[in-house]
Amino acid sequence: MIEYIGKVEEILVEGPAQRNPEKDSTGRTRTGKPVNFEGKVKPGEIVYVKIQEAFRNSLRGEIVN
Repeated sequence: MIEYIGKVEEILVEGPAQRNPEKDSTGRTRTGKPVNFEGKVKPGEIVYVKIQEAFRNSLRGEIVN
């Protein structure tokens, strides 16, 4: 998943992140890759996230405007 680093992806928000639900949200790319990012966003919303890290089973990034 290293090829995602530095790219901006459209994310469909699923809800609070499992590991840090008070601070982070989680969602999926158009291709179904899970992405965690900082910010409280309502489920069902679409956000754009710049991917900063790639892990074995997920991606991590930050919301961009």
